[in-house]
Amino acid sequence: MPAAARALQPNLLLHVAAAVLIGLGMRWLVGLEPVGWLAWLMPGLLLALAWRQPQPRARLLVLLAALIGTSVNWPYYRLVMPTGAALGAVAAQAALWTFLVLAARRVVLRYRAAWTVLAYPCCGSGPIP
Repeated sequence: MPAAARALQPNLLLHVAAAVLIGLGMRWLVGLEPVGWLAWLMPGLLLALAWRQPQPRARLLVLLAALIGTSVNWPYYRLVMPTGAALGAVAAQAALWTFLVLAARRVVLRYRAAWTVLAYPCCGSGPIP
């Protein structure tokens, strides 16, 4: 294994562990009874993690965290809809989270200004009429 690949492995494992921990925290955010203060903390941590990664790795880390977080709704979805639809609902919810965080990441990386802190809520709520 090349030296550069060996040096990258600990960082990759650390980033995956961070994504898993953020995903576990998101379970209390996207569940049926969300904890309100986590609405800023967990997406902010996820955006900070994605911000420092190359695009392909950021996409995978955000998707991992989103799938872990949105899987909290699986038991409920399974009760109220067929298995395929429940799986699709969890996947769609994770895809939406992934899109929002990566869209905010693009704004932050492109402009690198203080106002880009507001990119995440704007990406989630849409343009103001």
